[in-house]
Amino acid sequence: MSDSIRRVSVGPDPGAERAPQHGVAPGGPDRAAATGSHLLPHVPPHPPVRVPADVQGIDLPGGRHVSGPVVQGVRGLWLALWIIMFATGNPGIALPLMFVWIFANATYEKTVQERRKALKHAARQPLPAPPAPLRPPPPPAPPEDEGTRARRGPDHAVRRAEESAATLPAGALETVRETAGWLRPLLARAREEGVDARVAHDLHALAGEYLPRAVDDYLRLPPDVAATPGAASGRSPADDLREQLELLRQGAAQLRQAVHGADAERLATQRRFLEAKFGRSGLDL
Repeated sequence: MSDSIRRVSVGPDPGAERAPQHGVAPGGPDRAAATGSHLLPHVPPHPPVRVPADVQGIDLPGGRHVSGPVVQGVRGLWLALWIIMFATGNPGIALPLMFVWIFANATYEKTVQERRKALKHAARQPLPAPPAPLRPPPPPAPPEDEGTRARRGPDHAVRRAEESAATLPAGALETVRETAGWLRPLLARAREEGVDARVAHDLHALAGEYLPRAVDDYLRLPPDVAATPGAASGRSPADDLREQLELLRQGAAQLRQAVHGADAERLATQRRFLEAKFGRSGLDL
């Protein structure tokens, strides 16, 4: 029994052989080899998802954490306990303590090694980019006023008609161009003072809505449908477009006459005023 005790007490310590590799004992590998300090409680073999900074510590079931130095002290006391049991002739107590100590120590060493690998892996990962600062959404665009929409309407109608000239009925492109040519200067004149409000409203509606809508509605139709007469009216969409464009041209001509006719009338009124004010009869004393 004494030979057995001597062999156990002086034999190589499995934990001490691994101490230089894992660095388990504070104070260096020589202290680990001399003391053979190991773990008392059982630690799960898999590390938690969150790797603790104290890789040599353990977390108890109640949520309490035991630091690494305390664990090393418990391992040393446990080792000393079963060695003393062998030395005092109590192998029945010493052997179970030794086997539990070996199993717990191996589990603990594996856990510490996995924790260190996880920390090294996390250290090699690039830091996440900081979140982009939140930018307020751009303010909504102000609604387009009637005048702006009207000024864009003739150019839109001409562009669409020129792009699809091959699908328009004969003479439609020329009518669109002529109507737009009358509307552009009238819209510029409507921005000035002296234009009747009802005339300006009709001018904006014709330029910004009626003319571009007539062209867009027709171009949405397939060519075969546009050329097919309706069963009830006997008129095709191409016939309707030609008539709409002619009516719009006539409307633009009437608005042109109204705007410039009012200007001419104001000019005549001013002439009559000046004539009455400064004419020969008006200067007679």
